[in-house]
Amino acid sequence: MTTEKEYGRDKLTVLLEGLEGAVLIVVCTVLWVILRYLLRNLGATQEERDKVWLGDSLLDRIDRTFTRAIEIDAAPENIWPWIVQIGRDKAGFYSYEFIENLAGFDVTNRETILPEFKTLKDGEFISLHPNGEGVYADSVKPNECLVCRTWKDESELEEKRPVTKGTWSIYIEKDGNDKSRLIVRTCIETLRPDLLYVLGTLLFMDPIDFVMEYKMMRTIKRLAEGIERA
Repeated sequence: MTTEKEYGRDKLTVLLEGLEGAVLIVVCTVLWVILRYLLRNLGATQEERDKVWLGDSLLDRIDRTFTRAIEIDAAPENIWPWIVQIGRDKAGFYSYEFIENLAGFDVTNRETILPEFKTLKDGEFISLHPNGEGVYADSVKPNECLVCRTWKDESELEEKRPVTKGTWSIYIEKDGNDKSRLIVRTCIETLRPDLLYVLGTLLFMDPIDFVMEYKMMRTIKRLAEGIERA
């Protein structure tokens, strides 16, 4: 049985990280109107922002995009094992665990490679929340990309009538010897108007998503580079 210590995490660390995340969420929410154009594409080059990525073609129309990137001193094959095991019931999300569980995600973020989750198939469901929310792996290319979509098929869209549908994709671009670019891209297509949803997303969900996602990216960087927690 793997202990909490073997995962390199303890309750105090999780709590302190959660406090850090809470402060960042408050700051980003208050300043989002000013900072959103910077933070929605933090770290991404103009070329990465303008590029038509594999997951982009899954949407009929792209109304909003978020393209964030970070440089990692590791080869793609050392980054991929951390990405392929993302999921609530797998290695978690590498983000602020305390905040995730406060929101009811019931997740434990792992900081070790779990051999039982080293593969992922096209079409496989990736759980994000105990209530059944999640994404579907549309395209899995080891050491290159994980492209996910928020809907299973067209019949699900007709049945649930969501306000939006979207893609969430992680790309690894080799950048010289033992260096890589980790790019996380989100694309959203609006299916039907909903003013309250739009306002809630722009004012609250976007800054929260930024804080949680960028923490994930920084954690993947640290783990792939083999850097111990400070």
